[in-house]
Amino acid sequence: MRANASPSHAFQVIKIGDSDTKTVAERLEWVRHYYGKSQKEFAASIDVLPSTYNNWLNGPHGLSLQGARQIKLVYDVSLDFLFFGETANLPENVRQAWKARPDG
Repeated sequence: MRANASPSHAFQVIKIGDSDTKTVAERLEWVRHYYGKSQKEFAASIDVLPSTYNNWLNGPHGLSLQGARQIKLVYDVSLDFLFFGETANLPENVRQAWKARPDG
């Protein structure tokens, strides 16, 4: 391909709507509860302010990619799970606990 040629395909931009943001927040809270952390403890463990964590749950800003990356690094919870609910890349014990939850 020439340097100035355009690719044969384009990336699709995925926009997360309000209901999806709520679902992401629900999974985020589930992870926090699974690891037995308060909101303040969980926020500190991933190097964010409690207000930032609260904004991910309730505020105008959903979970950021950087925040999700920190959660992955600290808790080994995949970004696929946090953003899309995909469980294939979760550690087995976390995947089993997710499936066993009352609304699972």
